[in-house]
Amino acid sequence: MDARNLALCQIIGIVNEHEQAGHALNCLDEIRAIAQRVLAPCPQIPREELVEGTWYAGRGRANVALWGWVGRGDRRRLTFLTIALVSHQPNEGRGSYMPIDDGCFQPFRAIAEGTVAEAMGMGTAARDNHCAKLLEI
Repeated sequence: MDARNLALCQIIGIVNEHEQAGHALNCLDEIRAIAQRVLAPCPQIPREELVEGTWYAGRGRANVALWGWVGRGDRRRLTFLTIALVSHQPNEGRGSYMPIDDGCFQPFRAIAEGTVAEAMGMGTAARDNHCAKLLEI
């Protein structure tokens, strides 16, 4: 999906949220303001604002990474876990937070993983939380 279609989907989602909450969006200027906010450049997320266990879109060795713990004992540390193509083959990697001039991954936006709207009905709550017929994003 290209950036314009993604922005359009986000705008439609925002409009639907407003309608469900009972807010009126009857002015073209409001929709323009939403579009400008959605299409605005996205600054890098500061390290202290990252949430453990969250996937992020960004730039570095890969374009998507999970902020999580690796290692054991005193070598345990928070880092980005990535999957990237190396010589045309999927390869896992670990990369530190990259400020403007150092590191391996720059996070720009958290990725909403969605919630199960309709479970597959596999019998256990754990499976129903992860196996879906429909996903709400």
